[in-house]
Order: sequence, then C-alpha cells, then structure tokens
Amino acid sequence: MPDLANSIWAEIENSVINAFDRNPPAVDCWGVSIDRHHVAEYCALHRTRFQHVARVATALLPPPGRVLEAGAAYGILLLALRASGYRVAGADMAASIASYGRPLIAAGVPPRVWDLHQDDWSAGDELYDIVLASEVLEHLQISLHRAVRRLATALAPNGWLVVTTPNLYRLESVVRIARDRNIAEPFADCAALREGVVVDARHHPREPTLTELKEAFQAAGLTQLRASYFDSFPHSARDRLLGRWLPRLRDTCLVAGRKPSGE
Repeated sequence: MPDLANSIWAEIENSVINAFDRNPPAVDCWGVSIDRHHVAEYCALHRTRFQHVARVATALLPPPGRVLEAGAAYGILLLALRASGYRVAGADMAASIASYGRPLIAAGVPPRVWDLHQDDWSAGDELYDIVLASEVLEHLQISLHRAVRRLATALAPNGWLVVTTPNLYRLESVVRIARDRNIAEPFADCAALREGVVVDARHHPREPTLTELKEAFQAAGLTQLRASYFDSFPHSARDRLLGRWLPRLRDTCLVAGRKPSGE
C-alpha cells in the first residue's frame, strides 16, 4: 500500500495543532505546558517516526483492520492510520488524556483509560489486529516483560504488536560515553513526592536495548518477530552513513511480533 501523501500528513498535523487553540494550555504530568507552540514542535520533531511506524503497520497488515494505540498522546499516528482505511482506537493514562487527548476527542476517537502500570486490557473488550506502543515503554516503571504481556492482552489472534523505544545505544549516547558523560536522565534538584513518598519522576527512567525488547516479546509468546533500528530525527550526512554501516547506532528500536492464532 502506498504511503499517505505529505499533504494528508500536513492536514492531520494542522488539525492536531489547532485543537490547542480553543482552550487554555493544558499541563502534563511532568509540568510541561501543552499549547499550540509546544505541539507544533512535537509534530515536526516526531514526523519521521510516525511515518515509519505507519509504513510498518500497513506492511504487516494492510487495511481494513482494527488498530489500538496505547499511549496515543495527540493521536497523530492514529489519525493517519484512519485516513489509510483502518478502524482506530486510542488508550492512555487518565492524566495524559486530560493534557494530550483533545485532538482525538475532537476527531471522534475519544481515548479510553488504560494504565499499563496496573492493568491488563479488560476481559471482554474488543481485541485488535494491530496494537501500537510507540515511545511508551521507556516511560514506565515496570519490567519490559510485564509491559509487553499487558499490551498483548489487547491483541486478537494473529494480531501484531508493534513497539518502538529510544535506542539505548544510539550514536548520541555512544558519543556522550566517549566524552565521559552520563547517558542516564538526571534527577531534578528536589525530589518528587507522591503522598509523602519519593518517586522517580524522570521522563525516561529506563531505555531498553533491542535484545531486551525481543526477549520480552518472546516471553509473552509472540512469534514471527521482526526487529530493526531506524532514525527518528535528522542527522548529518556523515552520521547517516555511519548508521548504515552500524545500524545499532540509530535512534530508535522497533520490534513487531504476532500473537498465535490458537490464543
């Protein structure tokens, strides 16, 4: 199936950005003000990733089909897949829906609450042919194995789970290590408290490796694994060439796996 035209992607991005014109800025769970300017920067920064994931999804299972995105955020990827002919649904944590969910609600795709820290997909709810979790797992504070198992509970038999995360071994991280710089996200000056208990409030408490992701998919019983690296952000010609020679240095990990038909 051919890619969506750039004009359609631009139309989707504009609709997402414009959804933040009609209300005061929202504030997300990290205290970031979510306004038109912030969303426009986000769209531009992550455009390549969304387009790559959309191509992977359509190659695995062309439309029509049922797609659920966990951690749907602004819904750019979901709206693109809907324009491609899929029937789409979104899910996110309640706090994320309150801050990021306006575009999907305006488009008639209201996200449902799903907290991967605590819950499997609800028994008896609709199952999906494709479940996406793009740049989600690095935000969680549970094991990769548990997170992947929970995502797989929303899959129909023969359905595909597609996950992307930042690559721990990306070129930027390797360069930082070579310069004796820490690649782990720093803590804030003041501890984050929840009901008097210190919690880890970093954006990416733990970024995985491609091998760890593959192991988690296998432990969840997913088969026909497809694993690769890709670049989500613009790079110099030198760095692009280096990425072709050493794909492990690319920005992002992608793993896809299929739920067996007998489950």
